This record gives sequence, C-alpha cells and structure tokens, in this order.
Amino acid sequence: MVDERKVERRTASRYRGEVMLGLEVLGGDVLVEGHVEDLSKGGLRAVVPSLLPEGGRAFAVITPSGELPIVAMIEVVAQTIIAADGTVELRAVFVELSPPNRDRLRRLCTPDTSGLAS
Repeated sequence: MVDERKVERRTASRYRGEVMLGLEVLGGDVLVEGHVEDLSKGGLRAVVPSLLPEGGRAFAVITPSGELPIVAMIEVVAQTIIAADGTVELRAVFVELSPPNRDRLRRLCTPDTSGLAS
C-alpha cells in the first residue's frame, strides 16, 4: 500500500542547486540571509535564521551559483522552527516578478532535455 503522505504531488519542475537568499520584509529595515533548499516557478522553501511575519511579504534576492540574481516579491505561507538555535524552514510563494526575473526563474527551473533522445 502507498503512503499518501509521501507521494510527490507537485508537478512543477524544480531547481535544487546551491542558492543563496536575501530577504527584506516590507516595512522592515533588516536583511535576513539564508539559503534556498527547493525552488520552483511558484515559490521556494528556504532555511533562514529567524521567523518572519507569517502571511507577510518580503523582497527576495535569490542568487543561484553562477547565475544572475532573481529579484521577487514573496509571501510567507508557512514556517517551522527546525533547530534549537531558532533556525527556521520557510515556505513562500512568488507574488510579483518582473518579466526578466520570471524568465530567469523559468529557465533555471526547466530541466535541460537537449541531450535526451526524442
């Protein structure tokens, strides 16, 4: 029998390379740095050093290794403290991306199938 809790339901392509993250909560003046663990065209999962306002929005600068940064507005949808030092796993969705940033994100999250036989 299949454990439904472990079935991957997401269908969007994902990027799981090394990705640095900088966040500035709207109305705040503190830059929070972390790293992205899972990135898709719809949002991200990241590890950051502290909680952010749930449901709040932030400017995000997503910097994949060797790539131009992607700048976006995100909305925090969930957070879980994952370590005794207060480290947080944050989940967010993209709410605003300029066309060039959306294109960079789409290219990054689209698997390269050029080497596959048709």
